[in-house]
Amino acid sequence: MRKAIQERKIVQLLSYNRITSFSIETSGTLDYDSDFKIWVSEVEVFGIKFGRSIDINAIGRFLVKTIS
Repeated sequence: MRKAIQERKIVQLLSYNRITSFSIETSGTLDYDSDFKIWVSEVEVFGIKFGRSIDINAIGRFLVKTIS
């Protein structure tokens, strides 16, 4: 009998006006994922990892337009 193992996922909804800053670390030659960190007021920094198929710079441009 097989048992399914479920991964726990946490979803947080934040308004754009609470974002104080963010950083982008793009993938390199040997590193296949990109790191995206967001600093939010009243919350510590949290990060998201993206694969190479995601245009992380487009996300950064969107946030610059939205939070400025």
